Amino acid sequence: MGLDDTHPRVRAVILERIRAMSYAERFAMMSDMTDFVCDQSMAAIAATMPGASRDEVGRRFCEVRYGKELADRVRAFLAARSR
Repeated sequence: MGLDDTHPRVRAVILERIRAMSYAERFAMMSDMTDFVCDQSMAAIAATMPGASRDEVGRRFCEVRYGKELADRVRAFLAARSR
Protein backbone atom coordinates (compact mmCIF):
# COMPACT_ATOMS: atom_id res chain seq x y z
CA MET A 1 0.00 0.00 0.00
CA GLY A 2 2.94 2.39 0.15
CA LEU A 3 3.21 4.96 2.93
CA ASP A 4 0.55 4.52 5.58
CA ASP A 5 0.19 6.05 9.02
CA THR A 6 -3.25 4.59 9.82
CA HIS A 7 -3.29 2.23 12.78
CA PRO A 8 -4.47 -1.26 11.74
CA ARG A 9 -7.42 -1.17 14.19
CA VAL A 10 -8.55 2.19 12.82
CA ARG A 11 -8.26 0.84 9.27
CA ALA A 12 -10.40 -2.17 10.23
CA VAL A 13 -13.14 0.11 11.63
CA ILE A 14 -13.08 2.32 8.53
CA LEU A 15 -13.34 -0.67 6.20
CA GLU A 16 -16.13 -2.18 8.30
CA ARG A 17 -18.13 1.05 8.08
CA ILE A 18 -17.58 1.38 4.33
CA ARG A 19 -18.64 -2.23 3.78
CA ALA A 20 -21.81 -1.57 5.81
CA MET A 21 -22.82 1.31 3.51
CA SER A 22 -25.31 0.85 0.72
CA TYR A 23 -24.16 1.31 -2.87
CA ALA A 24 -25.92 4.69 -2.91
CA GLU A 25 -24.09 5.80 0.24
CA ARG A 26 -20.75 4.69 -1.20
CA PHE A 27 -21.48 6.49 -4.43
CA ALA A 28 -22.44 9.68 -2.57
CA MET A 29 -19.22 9.52 -0.54
CA MET A 30 -17.14 8.99 -3.69
CA SER A 31 -18.94 11.84 -5.43
CA ASP A 32 -18.30 14.18 -2.49
CA MET A 33 -14.61 13.22 -2.45
CA THR A 34 -14.34 13.79 -6.21
CA ASP A 35 -15.98 17.22 -5.90
CA PHE A 36 -13.57 18.12 -3.10
CA VAL A 37 -10.50 17.08 -5.10
CA CYS A 38 -11.69 18.94 -8.20
CA ASP A 39 -12.40 22.08 -6.16
CA GLN A 40 -8.94 21.90 -4.57
CA SER A 41 -7.33 21.36 -7.99
CA MET A 42 -9.17 24.36 -9.44
CA ALA A 43 -8.06 26.48 -6.47
CA ALA A 44 -4.44 25.40 -6.90
CA ILE A 45 -4.54 26.16 -10.63
CA ALA A 46 -6.19 29.54 -9.98
CA ALA A 47 -3.41 30.38 -7.51
CA THR A 48 -0.86 29.92 -10.30
CA MET A 49 -2.86 32.14 -12.68
CA PRO A 50 -3.40 35.50 -10.96
CA GLY A 51 -6.03 37.57 -12.75
CA ALA A 52 -7.32 34.65 -14.82
CA SER A 53 -11.05 34.29 -15.30
CA ARG A 54 -12.93 31.26 -14.01
CA ASP A 55 -13.27 30.08 -17.62
CA GLU A 56 -9.50 30.34 -18.18
CA VAL A 57 -8.87 28.37 -14.99
CA GLY A 58 -11.44 25.79 -16.10
CA ARG A 59 -9.74 25.39 -19.47
CA ARG A 60 -6.38 24.91 -17.76
CA PHE A 61 -7.95 22.34 -15.41
CA CYS A 62 -9.24 20.51 -18.49
CA GLU A 63 -5.75 20.51 -19.98
CA VAL A 64 -4.12 19.21 -16.79
CA ARG A 65 -6.82 16.61 -16.17
CA TYR A 66 -7.54 15.36 -19.69
CA GLY A 67 -4.48 16.34 -21.74
CA LYS A 68 -3.54 19.09 -24.15
CA GLU A 69 -5.10 17.50 -27.23
CA LEU A 70 -8.58 17.29 -25.75
CA ALA A 71 -8.24 20.72 -24.11
CA ASP A 72 -7.32 22.24 -27.50
CA ARG A 73 -10.38 20.62 -29.06
CA VAL A 74 -12.59 22.01 -26.29
CA ARG A 75 -11.07 25.48 -26.77
CA ALA A 76 -11.71 25.30 -30.53
CA PHE A 77 -15.28 24.16 -29.95
CA LEU A 78 -15.94 26.97 -27.48
CA ALA A 79 -14.40 29.55 -29.82
CA ALA A 80 -16.56 28.35 -32.74
CA ARG A 81 -19.66 28.31 -30.57
CA SER A 82 -19.12 31.90 -29.43
CA ARG A 83 -18.95 33.26 -32.99
